[in-house]
Amino acid sequence: MQCTICLDDEGEIVQKGCCCRGDAGAVHIDCLVEAAAHEETTAGWTHCSTCNGSYTGSTFESLAKAWVERVKELPEDDRVRLAAYNNLTLALNELGQCAEAEENQLSVVDICSRTFGPDALETAFAKMQLATTYQYLDRVPEACRLLEPSIETLRSDDDPITLDAISRLADVYRQLGRYAESETLQLEAVALSQDLHGENGAVTLCTIANLTAIYRERGQCTKAVELEERVYTAQQRVLGKDHPSTLYSASNLANIYSDMGVYDKSKALGEETLSMMKKTHGPDNLSTFAVANNLANTMFLLGELGPAEILVRETIEGLSRVVGPDHRDTLTAQSTLADILLARGQPQLCFDLLRPVVPKMLGGFGQDHVIALYTATSLADAQSQLGFHAEALAQLVDIRKRLVISLGADHSENLRTASTHGAALVRSGRGGEGIVLLEETLRRQEQLLGEDHALTKATALRLRRLDRVSQV
Repeated sequence: MQCTICLDDEGEIVQKGCCCRGDAGAVHIDCLVEAAAHEETTAGWTHCSTCNGSYTGSTFESLAKAWVERVKELPEDDRVRLAAYNNLTLALNELGQCAEAEENQLSVVDICSRTFGPDALETAFAKMQLATTYQYLDRVPEACRLLEPSIETLRSDDDPITLDAISRLADVYRQLGRYAESETLQLEAVALSQDLHGENGAVTLCTIANLTAIYRERGQCTKAVELEERVYTAQQRVLGKDHPSTLYSASNLANIYSDMGVYDKSKALGEETLSMMKKTHGPDNLSTFAVANNLANTMFLLGELGPAEILVRETIEGLSRVVGPDHRDTLTAQSTLADILLARGQPQLCFDLLRPVVPKMLGGFGQDHVIALYTATSLADAQSQLGFHAEALAQLVDIRKRLVISLGADHSENLRTASTHGAALVRSGRGGEGIVLLEETLRRQEQLLGEDHALTKATALRLRRLDRVSQV
C-alpha cells in the first residue's frame, strides 16, 4: 500500500479516517499535513478533499495539533488561529483530555467576546464548542445554558453551523430528559441535513442516528429499529464498518435489539462492536466504555451474571480512572452492576451501591430522566427486599407518576416499575393490591413487549412464585 499523496510505500501509512477506504484512504500523516497547509482554504485540516468527509480518529487528532503549531504565532484574534483552536478543542475532547479542552475553549470564547462582541456569530460558535466540552465533562445543564441563548445567533438558512447547533442542542435536551423538545429539534436537523448533504450523505445518516437515540429512550423501539437498521446498512456501504459513525450506529442498534428483547442478536452485535471500538478508539475511550456497559447489560438480561459482572466492574474501574467516579457514564455503569447484584440475591450490596448514586443521577441527569428513574426503581426494589417498605412504596409511586408524564403509561420502563411496585406491595403485606397490579402489568407487557421479553418473564416469574407460596 502506498501513500496517495507522495506515492511512496515506505514509512508508516495510515487510513485517513474519512469516507475513502482501502488504497484510496492511505497516507503518510506528514504528507497530509503538508497538503492541508498548502490548500487555499482551511478545509483541508478537517475534511478530505477527495470525498469531502470529515477526518476522524487519530488522523483528525494529528491534523488538529499540526494546524495549531502552524498558526500559534499569529495574533490571538486572527480568524484562522481561532478556527484552529476551536478545532483543537474537538480533538482534545475525543482524546478524553476534557479539562485541557475546557481551558483552551474558555480562552477562545474570551478572545471572541472581546474581539467581535458577546453576541457575535463567532462568539456563539465558540460557546457551542465549549458546550460540547461540558457534555463530555457531564456538565450538561451548563451546556444547555450556553447553547440556548446562542441558538438563534447560529441559525441561518441552509448553513452547516446551523445544523450542528440544532443537533447539539437536541442532544443536550435528550440528556436532560426533555424528549419532546429534543425530538422537534432533531427532526429539524434531519430535514436541514437532507437539504445540505442529501438523504444518504454521511452527515445526514449521523443526524438520523441521533434521532433514533431519542426514539429508543422514549420506548418507541419499532420506529427506532427501522431507522437505525437503514442508517447502519448505509453507513457500512458509505463509510465502512470501522468508521466511528458506523460504530456509533452499531452500538445504538445493539441497544435497541436489547430493548426489544432480541438479546442474542444484541449480544453478537455488541461483542463485534466492542472489539472494533477497542482497536479504533482505544480501550479507555468513553465510547468504548459505553459499548462495554451496554454489552454487560445485555449479558445480564440473558442470565449470564458472572461474565456480565466481570465486564461491568472492569468498565466502572476504567471510567473512574479516566473521568472520575461521579461522571454520568460511571454512574450508569454502577446502575448496571446494581441490577446484577439484585439478580444475585444481594439487595444490601445493591442498596449500599445505589444510595449515593441515585441523588447524583437525579441532580445531574434531571428528575425525569429515564436512566435516573430506572436506577431509582432499582434502589426502591432493594429497599423493599430489605424491609424498608414505606420508603420503597413512596419512591415507587413517585417514580411511576414521573414516568407516565415523561414517557407515557405504556413505556417499557413504566411497566418495569409497575412490576417492581406490585412485588413491593406484596412484601409490605398488601398482597391483594400487589397481585392485581402484577397481573395487570403482565397482561400489558405480553401485549406490548411480547411473552419472551425479559421484563415480561420477570413479572411472570414473580406471579408464579406468589402462586407457589399461596399453595403451601
